[in-house]
Amino acid sequence: MIRKRRWRHITKKNAGLLEAFLKAEEPYCVAACSRLLHNTLRHNEVWGLFSPGGETEAALLCFHQSFFPVFKGNETIPVPYFLRYQLLMNPVHAVQGLLTDAAIFENALAGMGHVPREKRNYDLMELIQEPPSEYFQAGPGALEIRKPDIRDSDDIFRLQAAYETEEVLPKGSRLDLSNCRLSAESIIKRGHSFIAELDGKPVGKINVSAASYNYFQAGGVYVLPEYRGRGIAQALGAVFARSILSDGKKVTLYVKKKNAAAKKVYANLGFSVIGDYRISYY
Repeated sequence: MIRKRRWRHITKKNAGLLEAFLKAEEPYCVAACSRLLHNTLRHNEVWGLFSPGGETEAALLCFHQSFFPVFKGNETIPVPYFLRYQLLMNPVHAVQGLLTDAAIFENALAGMGHVPREKRNYDLMELIQEPPSEYFQAGPGALEIRKPDIRDSDDIFRLQAAYETEEVLPKGSRLDLSNCRLSAESIIKRGHSFIAELDGKPVGKINVSAASYNYFQAGGVYVLPEYRGRGIAQALGAVFARSILSDGKKVTLYVKKKNAAAKKVYANLGFSVIGDYRISYY
């Protein structure tokens, strides 16, 4: 009898089957790893593709209508047999991952009549050592960078709402204020977030968007438009990176390919590009 590659449903009992595979790919799939680590599997779906010898070849994670393919760029990955049923139960909202992996999965979805309404391409970047010392003093002299607490909830909410409106929302979508408020509260609770104040006014923030085995992913990096170009983002990024690295972790983030100003900030801090990243919205 010839054994074939097959997709296998992952539960709490056998979640360890994917751990070694995901750790090997971790810098490229921090968001997927984070969701596996910090979300209950009861209301989500995770699968692994196993070779006839039992080796893990690929992973597919679905959390709240978002799919995270981790395929290592392998175009021979078979279309998951359960995908049509899964889409009936849980319609796709977004696909996120390395560009090659996202494109492979998008093609599988297209064969079932699901076509993305918007595709966004990013540079995936990594930082493994502390930024140069001069960037910790970047920004105006009166700039203060500190960790927020519950008293800063409204300020973080306003900055998060502005960030989501400018950087996250797909075309034609409206900001969900309730979810945005929950995001702001979560940012404060997770730690490793920072708020920038100039003359007592909140003008920017940075926070963790995903926490994995050995990596934290920076997200929500935002400075009010009228305060940009003054070094505030560099100072925020430097302080944030030192906070993560001092805990023995490394840092990743993804930035829009057309955002030259942000890419320059991250390059100055010591980030290097390690891949192409894609988020597609349906």
